[in-house]
Amino acid sequence: VPLLSYITQSGRVVTAVSMCEPCKSTRFHIKDKTLVCNACYTEWDLENLKGIKGGCLNYQPDVIPSTIEKGRILIDEKAVKEWQPRV
Repeated sequence: VPLLSYITQSGRVVTAVSMCEPCKSTRFHIKDKTLVCNACYTEWDLENLKGIKGGCLNYQPDVIPSTIEKGRILIDEKAVKEWQPRV
C-alpha cells in the first residue's frame, strides 16, 4: 500500500494512503496550500484534505493514524494491511 506523509503549515503531521482511488493515481504534489493528484489534478486542502476542485473530490488520500516518537513517524502496520479501497 503506497503511503504519503507531510507536515501542514500549522505543524500537523498527516499520513495517508497515497492513492486517488477513482483514477488509480499514486502520485501527488503540493501546490501552495493544496495536495494535487498528478493524474486528474483534483485538489484537496492540505490542512484537512477536504476537496476543493476536480473529479475525485470525495476520494481524498485516506488518512492512516500515526504518532511521532523520537523524531520518527510511526504508522500502525495493521491499519495499513487492513486498508481497503473505497471504490
